[in-house]
Amino acid sequence: MGWKDLASYREWAKNPALAHLKEEDIPPVSGVQNVSHSRAIVDKSCTRCGKRLSQNEVDLLKAIPDFNHSKLSYCFEHLPDHFKRRIDPFILQRYTDQMNS
Repeated sequence: MGWKDLASYREWAKNPALAHLKEEDIPPVSGVQNVSHSRAIVDKSCTRCGKRLSQNEVDLLKAIPDFNHSKLSYCFEHLPDHFKRRIDPFILQRYTDQMNS
C-alpha cells in the first residue's frame, strides 16, 4: 500500500496540524511582547593583541571580500595593509570618520 492507494481518501491542501489556527476565538498569548532583535553582538578579539573588537570593526572585516571571518579577526590597528587595500574606499572612509568622531 502506497501513497497512490491512499490519494483518493486524502483531502489535498488540508493540514490537520494547522486546524487550531483557523479558530477565530483564540485569545492572544499573554506575556509575549513583540521584540525586534537588532544585529547579534559578535564577541571576537584581535588575533595579535587580544583586544575585543567593536561592532564597527566586525562590520569592517565583513566588508573585506574573500576574508575568512571564522579564523581571522584583527582590530583596525593590526589589520594587514593588503586587507585594508581590498576594502571599498567609501566604507573605509566612513569607518575612519566614525573612529575620529
